[in-house]
Amino acid sequence: MEVFQSNAHIRFTLVLECDEETCTKRLLGRSEGRQDDKIEVIKKRFDTHRRESEPIIEEMKKYSEVVKIDSNKSPDEVFSAVSEYFDKIKK
Repeated sequence: MEVFQSNAHIRFTLVLECDEETCTKRLLGRSEGRQDDKIEVIKKRFDTHRRESEPIIEEMKKYSEVVKIDSNKSPDEVFSAVSEYFDKIKK
C-alpha cells in the first residue's frame, strides 16, 4: 500500500457487499452469463475475494473512508444508495 501513501489522494473506497447466496443466484441467473458461471467456479471466486480483496479493503481503512453498500437489495435500491453517497460528497 506504499503507492497509496505517496502518489494518490483517495477520498473513499466503495465496497458493494453481497452475501454468497444472493450473489450466486444472480450469477447463475444471468441471461448472458460467462461460460465459467458454474457453482464450483463461483465458490472459488468467493474464496479468492476473501483471501485477496478483503485484506485490501481492511488496509484501505488506513487511507480513506470505506463506504459499504448493501448489495443484497434490488439493483434500483443499490443504485440509489450509491447515488446518494456521491450526491453527499459533491456538496
